[in-house]
Amino acid sequence: MDKHEKIFNDLKHSQILARALALINEMLAEGRIAKKYFDHYRKAAFANSIAYLLTGASGGYGGPSMREHACSAYRSRVKNKEMSETDMIDLCLSLCFGPMTKEIAIFYNDHHFDDPEGDLEAAQRILGL
Repeated sequence: MDKHEKIFNDLKHSQILARALALINEMLAEGRIAKKYFDHYRKAAFANSIAYLLTGASGGYGGPSMREHACSAYRSRVKNKEMSETDMIDLCLSLCFGPMTKEIAIFYNDHHFDDPEGDLEAAQRILGL
């Protein structure tokens, strides 16, 4: 994908969610997502996060999980900066479909649910809880 390619164009929130889910399946087929990290919770976190980063509106497919909180926090840090859709996708891919990291685990004490299996335990280990 070209950094300036508009994948989501001017879609509405619900359309962005649907397009993000379709994009996940394409990336799985291309090998951009490891099958061991592919589950319903991560798919939902990715779609919700893309929609939030693009529109600022939350909601969609369950959550928020710790992974969604991590994506949302990034939006706050780059609030006034331009971010390409490709950069958003790459960010959400790494946070939603990668291993548990400290960047995600720090949201352990925030209100969260619909976390993938093993995430709570992994976050506790990382945080020394």
